[in-house]
Amino acid sequence: MNSEVKTETYIDEVVLSFTGTRSGMTKYQIDTFIETIQSHKSNADKVTLVHGDCIGADADAHVLAMSNDLEIRIRPCDIENQRAFSKGGEIVAKPEHPLVRNKKIVDDGDELIACPAGYEEVMRSGTWATIRYAQRNDKPITIIWPDGTIRRGAYSAVPPRCKGHHTDGSRCPWPAGHPPHVACS
Repeated sequence: MNSEVKTETYIDEVVLSFTGTRSGMTKYQIDTFIETIQSHKSNADKVTLVHGDCIGADADAHVLAMSNDLEIRIRPCDIENQRAFSKGGEIVAKPEHPLVRNKKIVDDGDELIACPAGYEEVMRSGTWATIRYAQRNDKPITIIWPDGTIRRGAYSAVPPRCKGHHTDGSRCPWPAGHPPHVACS
């Protein structure tokens, strides 16, 4: 019988980069974000979140990461009125221009989690610029859409769209297969 005891501990760290809308996460994005980070926690000894400390989704992600005992690294932007000034976590860099800072957030992580405001790519959007940068650099991407659905892997296209129209004549902005609602026919 072998009485040797292994004392070596392997620390498996996953670093999650985060980007999201300054409007903040929807309730559905919050629920899916929590599920996503809890899934990572069940598969790693240590999970770290890196974010840009902006108002909105960054601030939401910070609070959720704190309440789920994640390590937090902050790369703040140099635009003070866009800062959340989140408490807790480690500030790992001086404030920088958002587009410069966003690339470093992606580079710091093993995977990018993105919570955009809508379902279509926007050209003048920090969130979408960050997603495009991660794609160009072959970084795994998890997009959490406003309805809480997920697209994993390299971003290539938005999900198929609902073909319905609302009572005001506008096209339904939700993805195909969404739960029925009164405004969509």
